Amino acid sequence: MKGNKPYWFLYEGTPGGELDLENDFVVRSSGKRTPATEPWEDDIPEPEWVYFGAENTDRILYLVHHEDDEHVDSYRQMENNMTVFGFGRQGIKKHLDRVPEHFTIGFSECGDLASVSETINSAFRPVRVRVQEVKPFKRSIGE
Repeated sequence: MKGNKPYWFLYEGTPGGELDLENDFVVRSSGKRTPATEPWEDDIPEPEWVYFGAENTDRILYLVHHEDDEHVDSYRQMENNMTVFGFGRQGIKKHLDRVPEHFTIGFSECGDLASVSETINSAFRPVRVRVQEVKPFKRSIGE
């Protein structure tokens, strides 16, 4: 389509208030956990989410890309004081190209992967509702 330009969805910040290179970490939906000091470039598998945490707290910050893709996502720390994470980012290359795309950002008070996964998935997965017809109760005459 003419005029469409690739883009990335970028988070730059300091989960926990400041970057602590000795205690902060990044976890991808696959369960792979890396220290904040370790940069990476990889396509996060479906479901496409990542969270940032610290050893001294259970609070985490999570980011979700609702639509799965095959684009590279990346993380690095910048100047020993900031987290730089991008969906669809490889270096300075932008890879996202579809619209609309949907993203969710949130916080959770969970510390372990199973609890965090449940929290994240419940924040962005479609709600499924099942409606079941209930037959009315009939009383007999004289009761």
